[in-house]
Formats: sequence, C-alpha cells, structure tokens
Amino acid sequence: MSQLKRTLDGHDLILQNIAAIVGFSTLALSAQFGWSSITLNLVVLILFVFPAIVMILDLSLRIPDEGGFYVWTKTAFGPWHGFVAAWSYWLSNLVWFPSVMLSVLTVGGFLFYGPEYQAENQLWIGLLFLWIVIGINILGLQKAKWIQNIGGLATGLTILLLTIMGIFFWLKVGSVRNFEFSDLIPKGESLELLPFFAAITFSWAGIELTPVIAGEVKDPQKTIPKALIISAVLIVFIFSIGILGLLVSIPQGEMDEILGIPQAFQSMTDALGISWLNFPVTFLVLLSFVGLFAAWMTGNARVPFVIGLDRFLPPALGKVHPKFQSPYISLITQGVLISVLFTGATAGSTLKEAFLVLVDMSIILFFIPFLYMFIAFRKHNRLQTGDESLQWLKGKRTGIQLVGFAGLAVTIFTIVMALLPSPSIQNLSTYYLKVVGGSMLLMSVGFTFYFRNLRAK
Repeated sequence: MSQLKRTLDGHDLILQNIAAIVGFSTLALSAQFGWSSITLNLVVLILFVFPAIVMILDLSLRIPDEGGFYVWTKTAFGPWHGFVAAWSYWLSNLVWFPSVMLSVLTVGGFLFYGPEYQAENQLWIGLLFLWIVIGINILGLQKAKWIQNIGGLATGLTILLLTIMGIFFWLKVGSVRNFEFSDLIPKGESLELLPFFAAITFSWAGIELTPVIAGEVKDPQKTIPKALIISAVLIVFIFSIGILGLLVSIPQGEMDEILGIPQAFQSMTDALGISWLNFPVTFLVLLSFVGLFAAWMTGNARVPFVIGLDRFLPPALGKVHPKFQSPYISLITQGVLISVLFTGATAGSTLKEAFLVLVDMSIILFFIPFLYMFIAFRKHNRLQTGDESLQWLKGKRTGIQLVGFAGLAVTIFTIVMALLPSPSIQNLSTYYLKVVGGSMLLMSVGFTFYFRNLRAK
C-alpha cells in the first residue's frame, strides 16, 4: 500500500464526495413520495446520515488505513467478517455501475436526440464510456481525479441554476403541486411507494468512500474529517434544493427515475421562456453522472486491491502499475465484470426495469458493510482502539449506543424495503430471480475465493 501516491488534498475530497454522493437519479427516486419526501429525507438525515458521519469520523481517526471499513471490520471481528463486508460492498458497486451507465446513456440521448431517443439500440456506447474511464484511472489518480472534480463542479453549478430558476418559476407560476402542511405526513396511498424509501437512504451512499482511499490522501487524520464535514453540509443543501425543484416543477406521477432533473429544468425553462438553456443544463447533468461514475470507479477498485494484498482474493489484484502507481489489475478486473453485468442486466428488460433491478440489488449488497460498521463502531469504542478518536464522544456510552442503534435500525429497514418491488416492475418472478438470486450467486462466488485462499494460506 506504500506504493500508492498521496495525491488527494481536502479540495479533491470535497469535490469527490459531492460527485460520488449526489446522484441525480437517486435524487429523483427519493422524491417519489411527493411533499412527504421532505419529511422522510429529514428522518433519514437524523437517524442514519448523522450517525453514519459520526461513526465514520471516529473510525477514520482510530484506524486511518487504506481500505477504510474493510480494515475497521477486520480488526474488530476478524478476516472472515472483513472479507464479507468488503466483498458485498464491492459487488454492490459492480452491480450499481451499470445503472449509472444507463443513466449516462439516457441523459446523453435526451441531450443530443431528445425524448424519443431509444438507448437500447446503442448500448455499446455505455461499454466504450466504461473503458475510457478505466483507462484514465490506470494512468493514475493524479489524472483520474479531474473527471470526478469536474463532475462535482458540474453538480454544484446545476444546483445553483436550479435554485435561481426555481425562485423565478415559483414567483411566476407557483407550484404544479398543491401544498398543505398535512402533505408532509406520508399517507396510506404512499405505502405502495415504500420501496423508494430505500433509495432515500441509498442516496447518501458514498459518505464511507473517502476512508477507503485513505492511503492516497495527504495527512488523512486531519484532511478526511474536515472534508467529510464540509461535504455533508454542502450535500444537505444540494439535496434540499434538488428535491424542492423536482416537487415544484413536475406533477405527481410524471417524474422519471433517471431524467428527473432535466425534466424539472425543461418545465422551468418553458414556463420562463428560456428554452435555449435546456441544452447546457442537461450537459451539466451529464457531466455530473460522468463524475459520479468516475469517483466510484476510483474508490471501488481499492477494495479488491486491499483484499488481494491480504491474499483472500487472487494476489494479482494487489499489484500496482510500475509506472503509474495505480491498482491496474483491480481496475481491469472490475471493468470486465461490469461489462458482463451491464450486458446481462439489459437483456430482456426495458431500461427502466433494468435500472430499478440494478439499484435494488445494489442497495441490498451495499448496506451489509454498514451493518458491520455500526457494530464495529461500538466495539472499537469499547476497546478504545487507536491513539485518536472523536474527543467529544469519548466516554459517552449513551451517545455511542444511540448512534450505533439508530444507524443499525435504519440500515436493516432499508434492506427490507429494497426487497419490495416498485410499482413499475411488471414481471415479479423475473425481478426476484435477478435481485435475490443474483445477490446470493455473487456472494457465493466470493465465499469460494475466500475459503480456497484460506486453505492455501
């Protein structure tokens, strides 16, 4: 791990966090509850996001090593549990990457060809995009970080424009949805949208990503906590503006899971007579998706890299490129598997169904490491692991228990909600075969690797 260069500073981490966490597709999914989405997002913020940030800050101070949650789990419960957490996390992102590729295809087609564009006919563009990003990452993080930095800036500029235009739209048109304070409380008819609650929690995926690449951060014990706090404040603002913009400008039941933000802008620009602004704004949304993809490609490749160093996966995954100092074998392996998953997920499905199946599989696999992290947080505090920790939390057993319990409870509820299909899924048997069967199959592959290499060791 010492071969990896420390190239990231605080500004890089802030932009990476914005690029990685603010997914405009998950933002649209988390606004499916209408005005009650505001209440549900607030609940997630209090009961999951705040505890998760406290947990990550504390553990990244105690154990500031490359691999983040993998190392935290391994030191708390042993190598088997560390492997399960890391393998499920890596898989969740492998499954999720194709959904971002679908988003890039959909937004790009909408930008250049309009709403009538059929992305199913040009899926090869998604594969080309994937391997260009991988190629740049192999050249080193010094170059690859600019993709995610540009994506983070594009996200911020998109939200700034949404804020300004939303104000003028409100003054001229008002809201396309009626609002009463009672609308903030989820109603009985909203129960069919409960599967989308998992998307609200999942929209914060990425807050754990920075510690994974701690070995490539300058002065990680100081840089990571500061960058995480600043990022969290900015992202809460971005989510708030994004959800309000979607709710004010798009009628109930008409919001597209992928094109929600371009839809909102189109509604606003048409009403304000500035339709010429649609193209540059949609281009910013496209750049945001590209940055999102690049940020996760960078972080996720480090997970099999550190497992490969521990030899629970093939040791070749832990190799570093002799010239570019990048985990190139891990990146190439990741690219091959994503290509296979992307091709398989789009076979026999509409893009929307494929997108929802991939997101649900990702959620189930993604939150397994969070189960471990919240329990590890309590154990490391009990054992007083490491030389540093969050000083204001030290010795406060009740606070530690509340943080761990709240985060754990929401994590379990999210996994259960992800198992419920959304109303737009037509073929339930195929859905469960892909989501549940696919998740179990992928996890079993990892277990096979682990036990084979354990016997070899």
